[in-house]
Amino acid sequence: MYIFADAYEFAVDNVGNLLITLLSFSVVSYVAANVAGLLA
Repeated sequence: MYIFADAYEFAVDNVGNLLITLLSFSVVSYVAANVAGLLA
């Protein structure tokens, strides 16, 4: 049971980090697009 609990916690941590990374990338892309639009 402990092995499964550790695997589950590990998976949850990875998914959380992945979502944070994707969200950060989306925000950066959005800001970059707006800045490019203003400069254009």
